[in-house]
Amino acid sequence: MSSTLDPQAVVQRPLDAYNRLDLEAFMREFTEDVEAYRMPSNEAFLSGKRALFEYYRDNRFNLPKLHSRFVEHRLNAGHRFYSECAPHAC
Repeated sequence: MSSTLDPQAVVQRPLDAYNRLDLEAFMREFTEDVEAYRMPSNEAFLSGKRALFEYYRDNRFNLPKLHSRFVEHRLNAGHRFYSECAPHAC
């Protein structure tokens, strides 16, 4: 299976970029129509790649000790990805 389609790689690539504080590599993993949700809400709090970029630039990638790990992850039908992360910015 290609690493592009391998679910583990799909999950791991943006996490690795996030932990390196590599915003450019992080953003390459998302499509223009990306939506981000804060569960359990059914409404997107971010819509579009530009909004995602601005949010992470201003609220995450500006924290020099930022680090995150996946607590749980799963993929489901419909090209949706759900994750629960434990971010640490100490």
